[in-house]
Amino acid sequence: EGSGGGDTEGAPKEDKVSGATDGATDEPGKEGDGDADAGADGPSDVRLGDGDCFVGFDLGTSGARMSVVERTPPPSPGEPAGHTEVFAESLRWDGASLRHNDPDHWRRAVDVLLGRCRGQILARVRSVCVSGTSASCVLVDRDGSGATRPARMYNYDITKSGEGDDAAAGRVARLMDRHVPPNHTARAATSSLSKLLLWNEERSV
Repeated sequence: EGSGGGDTEGAPKEDKVSGATDGATDEPGKEGDGDADAGADGPSDVRLGDGDCFVGFDLGTSGARMSVVERTPPPSPGEPAGHTEVFAESLRWDGASLRHNDPDHWRRAVDVLLGRCRGQILARVRSVCVSGTSASCVLVDRDGSGATRPARMYNYDITKSGEGDDAAAGRVARLMDRHVPPNHTARAATSSLSKLLLWNEERSV
């Protein structure tokens, strides 16, 4: 599950980081006494080789995660190469310096996580993958250079958003009744179409 594992909408109050290194820090979303088993040098029982590395990011409703795997030689001729995780880190959205629905904060989280990874690993990175879930939506400007409104994550429900515009949500429901076939997945209150129509009802897109 790519984004949040069923977390409820909104940034959690707990500010916990998995794998933070020891010592006080003012890094966003990071505590000074995090777990020691996945620190900035990667899993403690893994010896770095010289193979190509691949980075994965998961940006969810609870926090951001980063994993780096290294390609390892085939165990025997004719078999495929393997992969070993050589770095793993995560941080949680804190609702202030890092918010789960702010694309600029997603970029900040990626920068923080990259900063915790050793240069000798990053120098061998060959590709990057970013995971997300269906129905997580972001509106961007015409040239695609930036988000124009806060993101609406996969579990954003237009009828329970808490944003106070029940009238707009009601207009979206009537549009759905008029144009979307019964039992279609687009009719869900968490669908991408629902979120887009609500944005348009709130302020024209």
